[in-house]
Amino acid sequence: MAKKCKHCGYEYGEEDIFCSRCGNKINDDDNQNINSTIENFNIEKTAPKNQKVSFHSQNAKKIFDNSMVQVAIFFIVMLCALCFVMFFVLEKYNNHKEVLQFKNYIHNPSQIPLLKEPSSYKSLSQNLSQVERFLLIYFKNSSDSQEKKEQIFSAYLTELNKMPNILNEKYDNDSIFECAKNVGYRNCCKHLNKLFKNNSLKVFCNKGEIYLYPDYKFIKKHYESYLSNDYKKYISLKAKYNYPVALDLDLIIEPKQLANKIADFEKLYSTVQNEYLKDIIEKEMYYDFRKFIFTPSIYATTTREMKKEFKNAYVDFINKNKNSNFRPLIMSYLDKKIAYSEENFKNDYPYKSFDEDNFMDSFKNSVLEDIFVQLRKNIFTDKNTDLSLAYVYDLRNGKWSKYNPQIQLDSSQYVISEPDDNNNVSIYNSAFSPLQELNILKYSKMYLISGGLYLYNNDKLSVSKVTFNGKTFNLYNLNHVDITSLFPGIEVINIDSFPSYNIIIEKDNAQANYIILSRYSQGWSDYSLSSIQGKIGNLALPNMFSVNSNSDVVISFGSSKNNSQEISEQSPAYTFTIRTRGHKVEQNPQESYAQYDKQTQMNAQNETEKYTPNIMPKLKEMDEKVELEQELLTVPEQKIEPPTDDNDD
Repeated sequence: MAKKCKHCGYEYGEEDIFCSRCGNKINDDDNQNINSTIENFNIEKTAPKNQKVSFHSQNAKKIFDNSMVQVAIFFIVMLCALCFVMFFVLEKYNNHKEVLQFKNYIHNPSQIPLLKEPSSYKSLSQNLSQVERFLLIYFKNSSDSQEKKEQIFSAYLTELNKMPNILNEKYDNDSIFECAKNVGYRNCCKHLNKLFKNNSLKVFCNKGEIYLYPDYKFIKKHYESYLSNDYKKYISLKAKYNYPVALDLDLIIEPKQLANKIADFEKLYSTVQNEYLKDIIEKEMYYDFRKFIFTPSIYATTTREMKKEFKNAYVDFINKNKNSNFRPLIMSYLDKKIAYSEENFKNDYPYKSFDEDNFMDSFKNSVLEDIFVQLRKNIFTDKNTDLSLAYVYDLRNGKWSKYNPQIQLDSSQYVISEPDDNNNVSIYNSAFSPLQELNILKYSKMYLISGGLYLYNNDKLSVSKVTFNGKTFNLYNLNHVDITSLFPGIEVINIDSFPSYNIIIEKDNAQANYIILSRYSQGWSDYSLSSIQGKIGNLALPNMFSVNSNSDVVISFGSSKNNSQEISEQSPAYTFTIRTRGHKVEQNPQESYAQYDKQTQMNAQNETEKYTPNIMPKLKEMDEKVELEQELLTVPEQKIEPPTDDNDD
């Protein structure tokens, strides 16, 4: 069937594209494309020679724009990747640096920062930064148990809560007045806020005064991830109420806010398991609740009527917290109102109560303590397993006491160790930093007597005292007069002054105390006292004894290597016969005795420079020993005269 053109009606063949009469395209759908092609051809033909019009110009521009976007995206991705790599490398470097720092602290625990009493806000900020920096390093790198870490963290919180009271009392008035005078009050507040920006303290400015308070948002940000769930809940709640309740006697928050805080902390208290944390929450609830019902601003000054905002806060607390243990107390308080007394409060308070004066004084009059003292001690004892700490010296009273590992040292105390294998005793400060060493004589042992620390040397039968001159510790050798002052009523037996091993000592009364000393000789290390006849009592030192009898008491002082009564040149044994004047003298088998009484003792003590002891042959130098032996063996010349005639008669 023949087809006709739509435009002129002329018939065309199947293979025809255009009408042979009118020239139009037979297919209308393609007609538009042909027209467009012709238009483009005409535009290109009529365009100026210096302007090139491309058929693909628009598409090329789009492709170029897309390429630029892709390149930009590529560079952004590469930059992000580079930043990430740099951050990762830097973080790894910092972690490695912290590990090395922590190892250095372990190697030398005295370098662990000490929380000090601040002399200014600037010194406080610097010191606090050092302490908190180490606390973070300790949390990250220590292998201590979670319990030990949280004990240190609890000590840190305790000192933080002390700090505002200490600082606000000691440093606010003068420093704030001077600061406000120079730069103005507002600028002073800004300056202090900037100073404590990287610390766990924040500044509150109120009515011309400036106060410091722990910043629990800072604490949460830096330490929360290292804490147990109980501590996380506590820190989060403290961060929620990150402001002081009251300044002096006045509330600085709305009563409803305080009511909500008390309710939240009571709920937390009922869920935590950590006993130390429960104690902290108990103290906080006690402090807040007292402010809630005893602050002077509750009642109007003129009418003495309860203010509406407080009454609404009490009613709101009762309605919202029906399971609270505080609810009966508040209801009772609303009944009595201004007549509610301290006695009522003590009877109604549902949790642990504190003595109000002591409770507040514990903050006001306290001093900052070293929060890492237990950590230093643990590191110190782990490193020095062979070292035993023995006694503590207190600068405040000048006395020594027994070292108790359960009691923390403070900055005014020093600790001394037992003698080591080289006869050295080491002295450390409260941070367990070594201060000095004292070299003592072999066979010396330390004794605590009347708050003093004494060294008894069993080889020389001597006594010395550990003294402190304000800078260093020293050893002072006691003379006989010092010893009689230290032990009132003691009688000194100077063993060097007797030519014989058998000594008779007379006393006036049945009771008498004695100490055996030697000024010049040595070699008594294995000597000890034992009773041959009668009983003797032991006193503070091994060379001291007491006698309480009117009958004769015979005592042996000799080497444990020999029989108690054996006398030899190498190890002579002394025998002391103690008898009371006026009583019957008992006969003893010894051949010769050296008499000893109080006058002999006094003469020996007074002749300090001219005194020449009778040294035993075993205690002399070899040449003196030989000379003395020859003198003893030499028979003196005897002049014998013949009998006279008178004698014959």
